[in-house]
Amino acid sequence: MVVPTQIIPRHLVEHHDAYRQIIDEHFAAVSQKARNQMRTALKRPLNGFWTEFLWPNLLLDQDGQRREQIEVAVTSTFPLEQRPIYLPISNTVYTPGHNHELAVMASESDPDEVQDQMSVFANPLRIGCQAEDGQWEAPMLRAVGTPFTIFTLEYDPPSEWDRERRLKFLDTQLGWFRNPGTNDLDRPIRPVWEWAAQFSDFRGICANWSGHKSVHIHLIFDTSTVMTEFPELRDQVRTAYTRLWSEMAAEIARVFTQDIDPDPALRLPEQYRKLPNGVFTVEPPKGQSGHLLRIPAGTRVPLLCVWEKLLTRAPKGAARAFVNEAVLKQSAATGSRRIGLHRRQSQIGDMTPDEHQFCSERFDELIKSRVGPNQFPKGAGLHRESSGWIGRLYANEFDKNPSTLIFEDGHRMTSSMVW
Repeated sequence: MVVPTQIIPRHLVEHHDAYRQIIDEHFAAVSQKARNQMRTALKRPLNGFWTEFLWPNLLLDQDGQRREQIEVAVTSTFPLEQRPIYLPISNTVYTPGHNHELAVMASESDPDEVQDQMSVFANPLRIGCQAEDGQWEAPMLRAVGTPFTIFTLEYDPPSEWDRERRLKFLDTQLGWFRNPGTNDLDRPIRPVWEWAAQFSDFRGICANWSGHKSVHIHLIFDTSTVMTEFPELRDQVRTAYTRLWSEMAAEIARVFTQDIDPDPALRLPEQYRKLPNGVFTVEPPKGQSGHLLRIPAGTRVPLLCVWEKLLTRAPKGAARAFVNEAVLKQSAATGSRRIGLHRRQSQIGDMTPDEHQFCSERFDELIKSRVGPNQFPKGAGLHRESSGWIGRLYANEFDKNPSTLIFEDGHRMTSSMVW
């Protein structure tokens, strides 16, 4: 299949007028500059990130080489390091096990059709096994190094901010990518670019509207050389990724100071993040909170790329890689010392119904013992999901869908999966 220089998503052409109406009606609440910026993003789509990095790497063999087809039924039973690799893409963050089925389907479609059906992606995974009860092998166990690695930043405004403050912060985020000068880097985001450009494996930035109240900023690194030279480290990347993401977030906070920190959930390579120029269907409101721009539930909105700048070679003068041999080996050694702990955690998936009931009740009792004066949050039990065991909480009396989560792998809490 011949791929054009830049794939233009078909839905941006076919639904241009409908998308333009959404922008005109709802981005006026942000600012006139934001509305004009989104109009330009729709009229002149930037889609090099999908064309050059995501689409060509939907399916890879066990060594990270591109394949147009992979044998799933047989290879899913192979030892982990012998299984093929895929790019997790989906139209929902609730896809069981972040499984490979949509990546396989996408690989059989025209490249300009896929983004119309997808809203999120993650870093590549090995093919997962599916148990007899339908549960998929946890994505956190299948993270793998491939020819590229994506680190994503999202500055998600706190729910306690009033609407005007959140609208202003969305305008601020979009403003990071506006260009007041003649040089493509004459933008507020320039300090982030200059930080990343000190590394020889840096290949660019792509930023897109999340479909709600933030922008997702994707930093792209070429990891083909280090994965080829040290294939034994390919399946040891998860610990290194989380460490590097934290270092990146700290350094960017130093050169690009904001009122809030980036979402720590994105420190995990398998965490879904919004797909540039994909499509997001606005969800029904949770409790009393609706869409920030008051876009009605059920509306399909384009996750427009507001800026991207990609490189075909190492930045001039860059001498060292961000994702390098030393950090991979050090993280692999740390991970090997902790492997017993991860195995003990994964065994929770074999709880009997009585054990599950007992643990869920103890979880709810623990939460109850620590609630505030309004008796919230309230525990909603333990649930087995694609990323492992998750404790769910009702945040307040209006919360009908317990979406505050405590994850087993990092003991972290978040009030949403992806926005």
